Amino acid sequence: MDELRLPIETRRRQGAHEARDQVRALHGRGPMDQIRKILSDMVGAERRLLDERLDRARSSDQRAIRLLSVLLLSFVGCLATFFAMIRQGQKRQIRYATELRKSREQFELAVRGSKDGLWDWDIESGTAYFSPRWKSMLGHEDREIEAHFREFESRLHPDDRERVLKTVEDYLEGLLPNYSVEFRMRTKDGHYRWILARGAALRDSSGRPFRMAGSHTDVTERKETETRLAAQNELLERAMKAERETNAALKRAQALMVQNEKMAGLGNMVAGVAHEINNPLAFITNNVAILQRDFDEICQLVRLYEAAGTVLAREAPELERQICSLRDRVEMPDTLASLPGLLTRTTEGLKRIRQIVNDLRLFARLDEGEVNEADLDAGIRSTATIIQGHAKGKDVALELELGHLPLVTCNAARVNQVVMNLLSNAIDACSPGGVVTVRTSAEDGQIRIDVLDDGHGINPAIRDRIFDPFFTTKPIGKGTGLGLSISYGIVQDHGGTIEVDSTPGEGSRFTVRLPFQPAVKRTREKLISA
Repeated sequence: MDELRLPIETRRRQGAHEARDQVRALHGRGPMDQIRKILSDMVGAERRLLDERLDRARSSDQRAIRLLSVLLLSFVGCLATFFAMIRQGQKRQIRYATELRKSREQFELAVRGSKDGLWDWDIESGTAYFSPRWKSMLGHEDREIEAHFREFESRLHPDDRERVLKTVEDYLEGLLPNYSVEFRMRTKDGHYRWILARGAALRDSSGRPFRMAGSHTDVTERKETETRLAAQNELLERAMKAERETNAALKRAQALMVQNEKMAGLGNMVAGVAHEINNPLAFITNNVAILQRDFDEICQLVRLYEAAGTVLAREAPELERQICSLRDRVEMPDTLASLPGLLTRTTEGLKRIRQIVNDLRLFARLDEGEVNEADLDAGIRSTATIIQGHAKGKDVALELELGHLPLVTCNAARVNQVVMNLLSNAIDACSPGGVVTVRTSAEDGQIRIDVLDDGHGINPAIRDRIFDPFFTTKPIGKGTGLGLSISYGIVQDHGGTIEVDSTPGEGSRFTVRLPFQPAVKRTREKLISA
C-alpha cells in the first residue's frame, strides 16, 4: 500500500501523467484489480482535490462579485449624479442664453433706437469688436475695419489724440470714476465727426482691468449748433460791449458838455473877477508905491518939525502944547516905526492878490483857447495854489515835487482840470494830517504826472468802476461822479493814459502819461474841439 500511496501523492504534486508513468515503472503490467483500485483511489483523490479548489474559488469569486457590485453601484450613482448636474447646467445655460438673448435684443433695440455705435475691447490682446453702426457712423462698411483697438486709435483727430488716450489711461488706472469724453474721429471721406464716447471696464479680483465696453454717439450736429451759438454769443457780446462803450462815451460826452459849460461859466467869472480886481488893484498898488516913496520925505519933515520944537515953544507955546498933545495921542514914534512894515506887507498882499488872479487866468487859460505848447509845471503850481485852501481846510499837506518838464502840445486848461480833479479826490481821501504829493517827470517821449495820497485807498471791488460816469462813493451832494470820468476822457483825447494803483488802508497813486506831441491829426482836432 505504501507503494500505491507514492503514485497518489506524486499525482497530487506533479499531476496525472507523471503519476501514471511512475505506476507503470513500479508495477509494469500488474493485475487489473490492483490497477482499477489504484485508479479508483486516484480518481477519488483527484475529485476531492477538485472539490476543494472549487470551494476555494467559489468563496473568492463571491467576495469579488460583492466588491464589484458595490463599486458598480457607486459608479452608477456618481454617473447619475454627473448626468443630473450636466442636465441642470444645461438647463441653466439654456436659461442664461435665453435671458442673454433677451437682454441683447433689448439692448440692440435700445441702441438701434438711439443710433449709437457699440464697441468691446479686450485690453490684454488688443482685439476689439465694433458694431456695424459704429462703423457706418464713420462711413465704413462692416468688413472695412479690422477688429483691433488701433483702428479706433488711428482715426482720432491729431489735436484730440493725446487727450483722449490720457482719459482712457486715467480711467483704467482708477483716477476717473467714469469714462466719458468728446473728440473728433476721421471718416472714410477724410472729414471729422464729433463723437461722445462712454464706457465701463471689467476688473479682476485685484482690480486690474481686462475688458472695456461702451458706445459712441455722433454729436456733430450738437457741436456745430454750439459753435454757431458761441459765434452768435460772441457777436452779441461784442454788440453789447460796443453799446456799453457807446453809452459810456455818450455819458462822458454829456458830462464833458456839462463840465464845459461849468468851465465856460468859470472862465467868464474869472474874466469878470480878474477885470474887476485888476483895475482897483492897479490903483491900490500904484498908490501904495507912491505912499512908500513919499513916506521917507514925510518922516524927514516930521523930524525937522521936532527939531524946531524949542523955537516953537518960545514963540507959540500954545501951538507947541497942542502939537505935543497930538503927538502923544497918536504915539508918533511907534507909528513912524511901524508904518514901513505895514506898507511892505501891504505890497506883498497886493502881489499875492495879483498872483491869485494870474493863477485863475492860467488855470482857465483865458488867453489860450486852443492847443498850444504849454508849461505843465506852471499849470500844476497854479492849480495847487487854487486848491490850497481846500487842503488847509482838511488839514492836509500839499507837496509839489516837480521836475523840469519840456513844453507839451496840449489843451492846457483841460490838463489843469485833470490835475484839479485828482488833487481834489486825493485831499478828500486823506484823514487830517495826511499828505498829498504831486510829482512830474519826463520819460520815453512822454510826461508823467503822479498824484499820491496816504488816504484810505480804493476798494478792489469798485476799482474797475471809478472811471464810469456818475459813479461816486461820496455822500449825496458831495460829489457828482463826473470828475474821474471827465479826466479819463481828457487824457484819452490827448492820446495818453491814466492808471491807478491803490492799496486799501495805505493810499492811492494816480499816474497820467501824455505824449509831448499829439499822436495824429485826429487827436489834435479832438483837443481843439474840446
